[in-house]
Amino acid sequence: MGFYAILFTLVFGSVIYHPAVAGFFPPKAKTSSAIRSSTTLPSNRDASCEYVSIVTGANGYVAREIINTLINEAQDDRVICLVRPARVAEEKEYWSFEKTNSCRLDVMPYDMLDGGKTLEESLKLAYDGAGRIKCCVYHVASVFGPTEDHVQTAHDNVKGTEDVVKAIAKYPECRLVLTSSMAAVRASGQTPRNGKYYTH
Repeated sequence: MGFYAILFTLVFGSVIYHPAVAGFFPPKAKTSSAIRSSTTLPSNRDASCEYVSIVTGANGYVAREIINTLINEAQDDRVICLVRPARVAEEKEYWSFEKTNSCRLDVMPYDMLDGGKTLEESLKLAYDGAGRIKCCVYHVASVFGPTEDHVQTAHDNVKGTEDVVKAIAKYPECRLVLTSSMAAVRASGQTPRNGKYYTH
């Protein structure tokens, strides 16, 4: 768990859920194909519900892996990708070349420091269907970059995450998965490598 996730947990209490533990996304049965079929759903998946996930920081390394898992293994009906406004067009182009099976994928602007306004807009979109919705927010975004004021950076990340929790609280059945950014633990210019663990 990254620094900011630990910091938030200490300040605001544990709000960290893992979908396998919480039972939100049942594991997909192993098949020869990841292509979704309307007749082959995970055994304990509720076919009467629409499964929607919202992923903040969706253009990042970790978030894209989460999105691919949601599409190909969790078999979400819809994924809403939240990125900085300047990255919306680029992210839409990226996903236009990726296989999303029958999952509906939306890209929306997100500002982690706007008091939760843009997240609230995506939650409204997630719940705009007429049927039963099972929604989960994966908060992967973080504020980072070269700075001399590490205290302010930590404060911004905690405040941004607190706003996420407050926005989700308006939807009692919505779940939250809180992660941390790779940027919280890697050095400037360091590139993540497969098989290497970064803890500080």
